[in-house]
Amino acid sequence: MWREINIENIKIEKVVGEFFLWMPINYPFFKLKIKIYENSKCKFRGTTDIALKRKSTGEFEQASGYGGNVEEALINVIKDFDQMIKEEGIENINQKDIRYVKWINF
Repeated sequence: MWREINIENIKIEKVVGEFFLWMPINYPFFKLKIKIYENSKCKFRGTTDIALKRKSTGEFEQASGYGGNVEEALINVIKDFDQMIKEEGIENINQKDIRYVKWINF
């Protein structure tokens, strides 16, 4: 099984979920894509295809989340994204504050 592959300095993850969230609110985007990955230790992590510019640092940051299964990781990514939006203030987010992750990297 793929989890048993052990190569020095190599980390293997499997994409186990891809989700689209459609948001009928006033974001400068309409949908958000989330990918969920599983590692060889059966732990799950997820990230968004959108990075928000954080006012405090000026850096772009993707929402992320971890969990013991796909659903838990997905919920935690959504919660992290929601928290980022609340911290930045939805009224302060415009197109220049958003960066899409390149498809080849996501």
